[in-house]
Amino acid sequence: MHFAGRFPAILVCLFAALSTGYAVAAEFSYRVEIDAPKPLRQLLTEHLEIISISKKQQMNLEQLRRVYRQTVQEIEKLAATEGYFSPEILPSLEETRGGWVARFVVHPGEPVRVAEVVIGFNGAVAAADNEDLRRQLRDEWRLKENMAFRQIDWDTAKRGLLQPLLLNRYPAARIVDSQAFIDAASRSAKLTVEVDSGPLYTFGPLSIAGLERYSPTVIEHLNPITQGEEYNQEKLLDFQQQLQNTGYFATAVVTIDADTADPSNVPVKVIVTEAATKKIAFGVGYSTDVGNRFSTEYQHLNFLAQGWRLRSALRLETRRQSITGEIHFPRTVAGYDDSISATAERQDIQGETLRRYGTTAT
Repeated sequence: MHFAGRFPAILVCLFAALSTGYAVAAEFSYRVEIDAPKPLRQLLTEHLEIISISKKQQMNLEQLRRVYRQTVQEIEKLAATEGYFSPEILPSLEETRGGWVARFVVHPGEPVRVAEVVIGFNGAVAAADNEDLRRQLRDEWRLKENMAFRQIDWDTAKRGLLQPLLLNRYPAARIVDSQAFIDAASRSAKLTVEVDSGPLYTFGPLSIAGLERYSPTVIEHLNPITQGEEYNQEKLLDFQQQLQNTGYFATAVVTIDADTADPSNVPVKVIVTEAATKKIAFGVGYSTDVGNRFSTEYQHLNFLAQGWRLRSALRLETRRQSITGEIHFPRTVAGYDDSISATAERQDIQGETLRRYGTTAT
C-alpha cells in the first residue's frame, strides 16, 4: 500500500470535512415569531425560554425541537397570568432559506373576569368598633368585580389590602389565606381573602443601642412618639430621619419588635452607629471671577464632649477672604434647636477694602 503518498490527501479531506461540519454547526440559526395581541406578545417575548435561550448559548436543531415542544405549555401559563385561561395556540416549526422559524399564533379569547370578591377579617380589626375600617378596606379593594383577572393585579390588590393595617395600628397583620377559583368555561373568577390583623399595637418606652460618646438625651429629645399612642409607621420613619439629619450617626434604624408578647406596650428600638467625630476637607481652584481659591472646612460632632456640633470654614480668594464658625446644640427637652455663629469677611473692590463682621444666635 502506498499509504504514505496518500497521507497528505487524506489530511486535506479530513480537514475539509471537519471544517464543513463546524461551518454547518456555526450556521445553525432560528428565529421566533409571535402573533398575538400586543400586550400579550410583549409578555411572551420577554419570558419565553425559546427566545431567551438563544441569547445565552449556541443551539442545534435537536435542542430547538426540545424547547419548541415545551413552548405551548409556557404560553398557556403566561397567558393565564393575564387572565386568558383558554387560549388557542397554533404552533409551527419549519426550515426556510433564512434558517429555522418557530411560529406561534395565539388567539387568547376573552379574559376571565372577577365575578365575586369575599374578604374576611380576623384579629383586633374584626371588633365591632372597627366596622368603618373594614368597610373602607373592602371599598378600596383594587381588583373589583367585572375586572379582568390578572396575576399582577391580584398580587397588587392583596398588598393594597394589607398596607393600611401594617402602617397604622396593626404591624403584625398578614393574609392567612387567599384563593382564586377560576371557572374557565364561564370565564369567571371568585376571589377569597382572609386577613388576620393581629392585636392592636401601642408604643412603649425607648430602647437605645449603639451610643458610645453621646448622652441618650441626644436621641430622647428628638423622639416624636408619645408612649401609649397607637402604632404608626410614619412616626418611626420621621424619628429615624431626624436622627440621620443630626450628623451624629453613620446609620440609624428605628423599629419595633412585632413578635413581642406585649403589643400594648411595645418598646421603640433605636439602633445607631456613631459617625466619625471629626472631619476636615480642603479645596483649591481658580476662576476668572475670583482668581485663585483655597478653602478648608473642619467639623467636630462632639465639641467639648457636649454633643455640640462645631463647623468652621476658611475661604481664601484673590480679592475676598472669609472665615466662619458655628455651633449647633443638641435639641432641648422643650424641642428647641439652638445655635450660634460668627462670620468675618474681607473684600477688595476697585482698590477699596471692605470688612464685615457678624454674629447670630437662634
